[in-house]
Amino acid sequence: MKRFSALLFLITVSAVASTDFHKDVAPILREYCAGCHNNDDPEGEFSVETFQSLIKGGDSGKPIHAGNAKNSLLIQQLTGLKKPFMPPRKKPQPSVAQIEILKTWIAEGAKGPAEDRSILANLNVPKVAAAKLNKQPITAMTLSSGGVRALGFYSKVKMGKWTFSGHAGKVNALSFSPDGNYILAATGITGLRGEAMLWNLKTGKRERTFTEGHRDILYGAIFSPDGKIIATAGYDRLIQLWDVTSGNPLRTLEGHNGPVHDIAFSPDGTVLASAGGDSAVKLWLTKTGQRLDTFGQPTGEQFNVAFTPDGQHIIAAGADKQIRLWQWISKSKPQINPLILVRFAHEDEITDLAISPGGKRVASTSADRTVKVWSMPKLELLQKFDNQPDVVSALAFDRSGKTLYLARLDGSMNRIRLKNTAAETASEQKRTL
Repeated sequence: MKRFSALLFLITVSAVASTDFHKDVAPILREYCAGCHNNDDPEGEFSVETFQSLIKGGDSGKPIHAGNAKNSLLIQQLTGLKKPFMPPRKKPQPSVAQIEILKTWIAEGAKGPAEDRSILANLNVPKVAAAKLNKQPITAMTLSSGGVRALGFYSKVKMGKWTFSGHAGKVNALSFSPDGNYILAATGITGLRGEAMLWNLKTGKRERTFTEGHRDILYGAIFSPDGKIIATAGYDRLIQLWDVTSGNPLRTLEGHNGPVHDIAFSPDGTVLASAGGDSAVKLWLTKTGQRLDTFGQPTGEQFNVAFTPDGQHIIAAGADKQIRLWQWISKSKPQINPLILVRFAHEDEITDLAISPGGKRVASTSADRTVKVWSMPKLELLQKFDNQPDVVSALAFDRSGKTLYLARLDGSMNRIRLKNTAAETASEQKRTL
């Protein structure tokens, strides 16, 4: 059915008019490619920002064979026929209809525009016949300390009776304030700006937008444990700290050589951890911005980082399919934090981690469509949930730590009641006696 729909779409587009680069092709490249492949930061020496830079190609060769979509590297990577897959599996994927637009454009000869301007110069989205989804992909999820669940989608956040709209792009991360009165959403426009939108949960209105200084989409936006500071981070490699009350920037943390995919405050709020596309995890002193340590052991992009609730360990995971656990000792001055455990956890990149409130469990999910629950701090496998219908984009534990919520890119959700650990069973038996 999908192949028939795609074919029908291709025939319709071809019959109506030839494909226009700026109207039809540029919006797709801007949404899925320009964040990594632009003139300022051409990953692999490849930029899609202009027509000329696109057809020139980069380290992997020329992406376009005019008149031959099947043998074009761009199409092969987008459809999973050739590695490295683009966009990476963790990122949103173009629809069948969008890929057909690119195929049609190439088949028609990959015609360039009359004016070869930057595709980042404007954001006019063309009206095209896009494939309709029964449900929107869930791109972020979080639970408040009171058990309230919030879900992030493209351009909006849903939470109970509220729908918070008007976000610039995909909502990549959500964070409740410690008092539960606000929710913070990380979003932005690829290649242009990052935005953290603060919503008042009592009024349902937007309180403030934190945007100054970020030149690209945000992947993280979180409250400090005391609720006084907000930290934001994203593709522009920067971490920004803000004063919640005034909305003023406090300091900028620089040091990553790749996108900052995740950030986390220590339980006492004195230290911030960051996970980067440069295969590094870094620790920063919140008060001064001083860098306390760089964990260089990971061998791939790091997408997730967290402190354990007891403040004894730091855990991280990412593209190298492994979960790592460090002992946290650099509390106030630079020190080497020893790596104490590495666990090969999945068959593909790890897309999310969640630690239970009591710190007894950590859950991981991967592009291999499995979810696993591990004991802490030994990282022994407790449960495994295979064959997920789509990639699980976000995980969250409830207050008890015994229920795990799963959110997926196909828009579906699950709530799983977890088995007791041996220690929990023994404790319950003791109480019974």
